[in-house]
Amino acid sequence: MINSDVIEACLSHVIGSQVRRAYNRSNYLEHRKPVMQLWGDYVEQCAPPNTFPKFTLGED
Repeated sequence: MINSDVIEACLSHVIGSQVRRAYNRSNYLEHRKPVMQLWGDYVEQCAPPNTFPKFTLGED
């Protein structure tokens, strides 16, 4: 199960009261990476074959 604070961070939602936001300064970056990978995998699975261009990092 994914922490609801991480989900809200992925969606860029403002969470909690001002007091809670003051104490919770985490951006959950390391927790968000696997969530966003799951989402990307899901989107690719839903798309028809050969819809997305193939990108490679570090090559021009």
